[in-house]
Formats: sequence, C-alpha cells, structure tokens
Amino acid sequence: MASRNAFFKTRYSDKERQKCIDWFEANMSKLPKRLLIDESIATNDLPTTVRRLIVAIGDQHLSQRTTFCGYMSHLLRIRSLVEPMIKKS
Repeated sequence: MASRNAFFKTRYSDKERQKCIDWFEANMSKLPKRLLIDESIATNDLPTTVRRLIVAIGDQHLSQRTTFCGYMSHLLRIRSLVEPMIKKS
C-alpha cells in the first residue's frame, strides 16, 4: 500500500502556492534527474515533472479544485525529499 501524503489538504492559500513555485524555480537546476516519491510513485525526469506541476498550480482557476490540492501536495512532498539532498551538496 502506498504511503499517505501528509502534505495533502483541501485548500492552499495563494501565498503557499507562490512560496512553493518560488522555491522550485530557485532550485530547479539542483533537482535530481530521478526520484522515488513514495512506494508507488517514481519519476525518471524530475525537473520536467516539477515544471508541469508548476504550470498546473499556476492556474488560479484550478486552485479551488481537489485536483489542484493533489498537485500541490505532490510538489510539497517532492520538496521535502529533495531539500535535504540540496542542502548536503
């Protein structure tokens, strides 16, 4: 069974969304190529995955939908996994 994403919530503020986007834009060149996000989700091209998720959460009309919350929670989960790697390098 896949692990539950602890970052999921039903609403994110515009400030939370922008903070997430800003962090990834500042660290895009430091992202690893591949990442195991959880037991059932992996990506072989993390930078492309992140860019596509950023495009999705950049749509303010989507921000009131559950799909948006899923995208945000994935980005926050990815950040939690990648941030320690970036700090070590």
